[in-house]
Amino acid sequence: MLSGHRVGRIGGNRSGLFLGPRASRLVPGLNCRACLDILLRLLLVAFALSHAPGAVAQGAEAKPLRRTPPDDTDWSWYCDPAHKVEPADQLKCIGGKSDSVRQVSISGEVRMRGEYFDHIRLGESSPSSGYLLQRYTLNTDVVLGNRARFFASLESGFEDGRVGGPRPRVDEDRLFFHEGFLEFRSRRVRPLADLRIGRHELNLGSGRLISSRDLPNVQQNFDGVRLIVSPDSWQVNVLAVKYSESNQGVFDDYLNHAFSVWGIYATRHDHPGDAPRLDLYYLGIDHKAATFQAGSGREQRESVGVRLADVRGHWDSDSEAVFQFGTFDHRPIRAWTVTSNSGYTIRSQKVQEINYRVGLDAGIASGNHNPTQGGFGTFNALFPKGAYFGEANFIGPYNIQDIRPSLRVTIPRRRIVIWPNVEMLWRQSRQDGVYSIPAALVQAGDAADVVAFVASDGARWITGASIPVDGGSKH
Repeated sequence: MLSGHRVGRIGGNRSGLFLGPRASRLVPGLNCRACLDILLRLLLVAFALSHAPGAVAQGAEAKPLRRTPPDDTDWSWYCDPAHKVEPADQLKCIGGKSDSVRQVSISGEVRMRGEYFDHIRLGESSPSSGYLLQRYTLNTDVVLGNRARFFASLESGFEDGRVGGPRPRVDEDRLFFHEGFLEFRSRRVRPLADLRIGRHELNLGSGRLISSRDLPNVQQNFDGVRLIVSPDSWQVNVLAVKYSESNQGVFDDYLNHAFSVWGIYATRHDHPGDAPRLDLYYLGIDHKAATFQAGSGREQRESVGVRLADVRGHWDSDSEAVFQFGTFDHRPIRAWTVTSNSGYTIRSQKVQEINYRVGLDAGIASGNHNPTQGGFGTFNALFPKGAYFGEANFIGPYNIQDIRPSLRVTIPRRRIVIWPNVEMLWRQSRQDGVYSIPAALVQAGDAADVVAFVASDGARWITGASIPVDGGSKH
């Protein structure tokens, strides 16, 4: 399976390359609409590439890579004319000055990703498929003062060459508002309280349950209210949102009133800006049309979870446990998951700094053991990150057991990461099936068969120059 090629980020000054075994692209039929599509895409790519720097930043002052997502980035650093070095820097602060409280910032991204899959149906006869995924985003951030701002993000996703066409809600959405919210905050930098009303992407904790799902072509989003409270070393997210349903047309996404999400997600850091050490959360959903192998019906599910992360010397660890209860089609839900990600890093500086991390990931997500009656045991990962089991992302964390050894080689100075790994997965219950990332049934199961398979990732190479920004990430 090929992962992707990130061509560039308009205003973000970073690019990346993901390498894999092979790729295939079919050329679409040439008509007026197709030619216009191709022309617009080429213009966006050309603009991004014209501003994408090399692997090492030019000039005396190197800009560090931006770590925050676009909807949390403070571009005020570029209001100083001395910091507007590259042409794209002019877009990062329009109409603002160094001490200004009002400004407009424009950023964007062009991403190309090639994928190739074989035996996608896990044993059943199915054609191999190689195809190209493209994603284009344009972000506008309007700062209205120290206490208010408006953020909007337009996104387009395209798929070319996949056998059977684009997968629903994942591969293609020609033009839609990915985000659009009005924010009220207690102050501009590290506000104590931050209220956002509108359409958001959500990235909480490890992304195992709530994520914007960056890896697939079309990201997921939510409509509603989000309150962020940040006392001392804690950050608490309070959510009351509806899931936004993705469609393939132009501005035809809609608010799904049949899918409600609410909850509280609290994260603790030892010091502001440090990596999170502890997550405690409660999340609830009400889905009136949920479907699993056991059938379809209303799903009212609540999740209680805890996550512990730590770095001590050369060792790092990230473990999470979730218990779920509620009802599915009048059956009581009793589901759970336990995951662990740990590693040991060796740092070498003989010629230049090179870091070698040996890692082991393992996890179990419960499956359903009785197809027709009694407790319902299929774990629901809600809205998980796309790269849940590595770059080969067609299997989701439902009714699964996995072990993944890996070796990651990082050369910080050249911004290169090589990360090959092998994923070994088995079903947790033979009475339940195998599901994709959006919880769609990939292959039904029964007690007679055994599904075990291995997914192998290609190497990943990331390169780009850097951007300093003010403020910290809220995710």
